[in-house]
Amino acid sequence: PNITTYQLLNISGAIDQFETMSGGVYKEDYTNNSTIWDIVLRQIANGGHSGTADNDGSPFDPIFWIIHGMHERYMQMIRFLNETHQYNFDQTYEQTHLGSQGTYDWSNLTDPDTDFPVYDSNAICYGHAAGDLIMYPYLLVGQQQEYLSNAEYYNMTAAFSPHL
Repeated sequence: PNITTYQLLNISGAIDQFETMSGGVYKEDYTNNSTIWDIVLRQIANGGHSGTADNDGSPFDPIFWIIHGMHERYMQMIRFLNETHQYNFDQTYEQTHLGSQGTYDWSNLTDPDTDFPVYDSNAICYGHAAGDLIMYPYLLVGQQQEYLSNAEYYNMTAAFSPHL
């Protein structure tokens, strides 16, 4: 049977979810607007760009945002235990993890919704080295310079740092 996009989304329960999140705006105002529901369905079905956890595409991997926060909390706990002499943690920085070698070339995408970047295994992924600058200015209280390097940020976020 032929059904409209709205009917499909309604049968799936998506309309009820949209209605709950929007306070009823979707169901009341857009029931018969097929263009809007076609766009909504395309966005739901479009996985966007995929990423892998070992390179500069990792933020496109949905699990990245869950794992990254957990990793940060775990690292702070390990650093705290190290500073209180409850655990020996070697903090020597070596750029040998998978993400340091190889990166994606995002410059040649003609359609960002359907094209995928080409992986270059010989390229260096900027942002992982100790001296690479973090792109966000003035992250911490008492920060003197506008941008911090990874090493400076790491030192300023130590467990007993006055900058936290």
